[in-house]
Amino acid sequence: MTESADTTPGRSPLLKQLVVGTLLIALFSAFVFMRSRPAPTPQVFPEGLTLLDAIDRASDEGKPVFAVVTADWCGPCQSYKRGALADARVQAWLSENAVPVMLDADTLQRSDAMLLNFGGSIPATTLLIDERAVGTLEGSIGAGALMDWLKASSAG
Repeated sequence: MTESADTTPGRSPLLKQLVVGTLLIALFSAFVFMRSRPAPTPQVFPEGLTLLDAIDRASDEGKPVFAVVTADWCGPCQSYKRGALADARVQAWLSENAVPVMLDADTLQRSDAMLLNFGGSIPATTLLIDERAVGTLEGSIGAGALMDWLKASSAG
């Protein structure tokens, strides 16, 4: 007697599809959860530094202020923090050439907003030289474009 393969549809292929589908959903959910968490503040930004403190420090050091306005709930802000602002080239440039400060849009003082020419769109990046805004960016950009902007804005 020869054995023949069972050709009747069984539960095994359906169970495999269910397990694979469940795993894909779990992986996608984990990815979405991790990306929706606020990004860490890049190391180049001192904790608790106010705009006025940064202006004072910049005046003492003869450097511009690099101010970024973000919010934890803002997706593009988190991408900017994880991307361009975390880039080693950007951080090195900021460490050597500017006084960086990160400000929370939800607690931004009116006087700070006026000084930065802040229009309300975030992320917003401003370069201040001698308390005067010499360049402003709205939105998230890549590290290369940010480096180009920094060099051009600080040269004038």
